[in-house]
Amino acid sequence: FFQVPNPSCGVSTCNFNFTYGSSSIAANLVQDTVTLATDPIPIYKFGCVSKTTGTSIPSHHKPKKIKYTPLLKNPRRSSLYYVNLQAIRVGRRIVDIPPAALAFNPTTGAGTIFDSGNILLPNRH
Repeated sequence: FFQVPNPSCGVSTCNFNFTYGSSSIAANLVQDTVTLATDPIPIYKFGCVSKTTGTSIPSHHKPKKIKYTPLLKNPRRSSLYYVNLQAIRVGRRIVDIPPAALAFNPTTGAGTIFDSGNILLPNRH
């Protein structure tokens, strides 16, 4: 992706900060071509988050149809973050997968991960 050119942002970056309650994000505004199925969307602008503080977005900032879940650590696979997935829905139909096949189990190491290609580092204490 490429930094979005903006004379007020300096030579190479366009940074922005967003604060909500006791949480905040710091990000760079970037652009790239995003392809959905086979349809490219050129010059798609988005924020590339570099730092977050706090735990979540308060309910008054959250879109009504968006849900979120915490990332779970597994002592057996410390490099991965899991989610407690209960079902998969395609359109209005739930895919026939037993919930136990998706559920997080720290004892056995079983569970669902989303591999986004990003590295999440633990907070320093």
